[in-house]
Amino acid sequence: MTARLRQTDAMVDVGAGGGLPPGSKVRFRVAGRGGQFGSSWSVKTAKVMGDVYVTHREGGRWIHTSLHRDGRWHFAVTDAGQELVPAVPRYLAVSSDHDEIAPGWLHAMRITVAATELRSGWGEAGRQRALVEIPIPPGAEAVAIDVLLGSSAAAPVPLSDASIVTKMERGDGGIAAIAARPVVLDGPVHKMLAPQITKALADLHTYGWDGRSSTRIVIFGAHAEGFLHQVEVAVDAEMDK
Repeated sequence: MTARLRQTDAMVDVGAGGGLPPGSKVRFRVAGRGGQFGSSWSVKTAKVMGDVYVTHREGGRWIHTSLHRDGRWHFAVTDAGQELVPAVPRYLAVSSDHDEIAPGWLHAMRITVAATELRSGWGEAGRQRALVEIPIPPGAEAVAIDVLLGSSAAAPVPLSDASIVTKMERGDGGIAAIAARPVVLDGPVHKMLAPQITKALADLHTYGWDGRSSTRIVIFGAHAEGFLHQVEVAVDAEMDK
């Protein structure tokens, strides 16, 4: 089942309370016109703590994002990921020094999905799951999906030109709010991230990609503004010819 997120230009109140209970999971993906769509993602809250986990469905076997209640945020490599690449550290892009964007609120993570990276006629491994589709507004270059963490004492904060995907209560009394908004890119994804994409394609070959099938990758790291950042990239077969 797919539910389509309604875009709005109104101010959005992401005040604490009123969200899904701790231990919940929400899935979503970005969709364009004409049946094109991006990767699916999930955000899950811990039942009894304030931790939040973000996973890219295709890459979740090897790595996921951990947003811990004590302020330690990182990309965590799974046991399967370390078996695949033994030399890789367990934690990548560790971030622990954060500035509030409003009293009681932290911007923890962003997923950027450009319209140019949406594709049709492809599918992810595993059975279909219920998810929320986030549309790219007409004329927008990309959508940014932000994970905002509010403390139990955080006051409501308005977000301009954004839509709330969901609000999730956390086990420590706080909240995780997932918001989507259109953004302008600094340049084409494949140009701005060319070195990272080249490295990722070489790694794909090392681990068995034949170069003749289309796939998707995620370029990730810590943003200069303090949040963890992930960017979806479509890898078409002709890119590697």
